[in-house]
Amino acid sequence: MLQSRTVLEPKALKKALAVIRNFKQDWSGRAVDDDGLIHIANEAGTRRPLIWCFNASHEFERLAAALGSEQPLIGLRSGHMVARGGYRSTRLDFKIADIYYERIREHFPDARFFIGGNCQGANTAARLKECFAVDGIPVLGAFHMESMTLQPFAGDQVMVYGEQSAKFNPCLSDDALLNTWGSIFRSVEARALPGEHGRYFEPDTIGALAEIISEHIADKMDPAASPDPSDIVAELSGHVMSQPIAGSIFVSVRLSSRQHTGRTTPQGLKLYAFWHCLERLDARNELIDVSGRLYETSILLNLQAPDPGIWNLTLYPVLEGAGPVNIAAARQRGVDMVVPRLS
Repeated sequence: MLQSRTVLEPKALKKALAVIRNFKQDWSGRAVDDDGLIHIANEAGTRRPLIWCFNASHEFERLAAALGSEQPLIGLRSGHMVARGGYRSTRLDFKIADIYYERIREHFPDARFFIGGNCQGANTAARLKECFAVDGIPVLGAFHMESMTLQPFAGDQVMVYGEQSAKFNPCLSDDALLNTWGSIFRSVEARALPGEHGRYFEPDTIGALAEIISEHIADKMDPAASPDPSDIVAELSGHVMSQPIAGSIFVSVRLSSRQHTGRTTPQGLKLYAFWHCLERLDARNELIDVSGRLYETSILLNLQAPDPGIWNLTLYPVLEGAGPVNIAAARQRGVDMVVPRLS
C-alpha cells in the first residue's frame, strides 16, 4: 500500500502549457491573457458568456460562428495530444484547469458563466466547475459532452452524447451510470446529437450542438440558486487498504456535520466515490447509500477496485436532487494511492 501526494513536475506542466500556446496561435477571436491560453470570440455579445474547453482549433471557431454574435464564447484547450507517457493523464488536465481558473478570475472577476467541454475537454471543464464551487461562485449551467468522467455538480447539468457513439453514450449501454445522475447533479437533462464520436463540429452537425447550447442558456439567464449549504464532511477514519481483496478496496469513513444532528439526518444522503487515474486518462465512479449513518464511528465501504495504477479517490457527500454538499472539504480530503497489479 502507498498513500502519497503525487505532484506534477513543474517542468512537465510548463512544457505542456507551452505546447497549448503553440496549438492556439491560429485561434480566432482575441487572446485575453498575455500567454494566449484564453481566447474569446463574439466578445460584444450580450448573453451570459460560455466557457468551453475544446480539443482542436477548428472546434472553437465553428462553435463561435454557430452560436452567433450575441453569445460570447471563451475558448480553452484540453491536454489532448499535449503530453506523452505518464503525463498524458487526468492529473495534467486538472492542473491545466486550475491555471485556467486563475486566469479567468483575473480577467473576468465579476462575470458569471456557463461551462462546457467535449471529450477530454469535458474533464478539464469539470475541474473548472469545481474550482468555482470551492470558492462559492455559482456556475449558471454546465454541458458535459461525450465523456464518461462524471464529477458531481450542484447545478443544472446537460449531458450531450452522440446517437451513434457506442463507446461514450451511456444511454446506449450503461444503466448504472444513468442511475447516478439524479444524485450527483442538482438537475440533469440528456440531449442527443446526430452521428458518431468526433464529428459534432463538422459543418453539417455543428448546428445541432449550437441549438442545444442556445436553448439551455436562454432558459437559464439568471444566476443559479445557491447550492445546499450543508457542511456534511466525509473523513477517512482509518487507513485505505489498497491491496485489492477479491476485487474490492475497503475504506473506513466517518460522516459528520455541524448543521445536522442525529435527529435531523438528511434523507437521500449518499457517498459518491470518484476515482481518477493520475497516470492515464481513466476514471471510475461508484454511488453508496449512507442515509441515516451520520456520526457513526466508522462506516466500512466496500469499493470496487479500479484497474492497477496510481489513483486519486475523492468521496463526495451528495443529496438527491441537490448534488454534492460541501465540495471544498471533499476535494481537500482526496487521497492518492497505488492499486498494485496482482501476480
